[in-house]
Amino acid sequence: MVSVALSSDIAECVNHVSGWMSSNRLQLNADKTEVMWWTSTCTLSQLPSHPLSVARANVYLVSVVRDLGVFIDSDLGAATHVRRTVSLCFGALRQLCHLRRYVTFVCW
Repeated sequence: MVSVALSSDIAECVNHVSGWMSSNRLQLNADKTEVMWWTSTCTLSQLPSHPLSVARANVYLVSVVRDLGVFIDSDLGAATHVRRTVSLCFGALRQLCHLRRYVTFVCW
């Protein structure tokens, strides 16, 4: 089965990275590790449905990841990032609107 072999290959790769990190006095936080699949050769039925076991922790498959504040979709699009940014901006504008009545207008 492709998904079992693929899962074990990915888990082995991440475990090698974890070993390299520990040999260089770094630590992989397996609780914050996420796996996102994007490939043109695998269909949805071939993707594993169970979490991967990495460094004695379960790593779950996600469709959106955040890296340095940027949200990346599984199709490498920016729809989630744009949607979240617009939502945050709208929230900030609503807060400013509530504060407007407490600020006096000064003409420079």
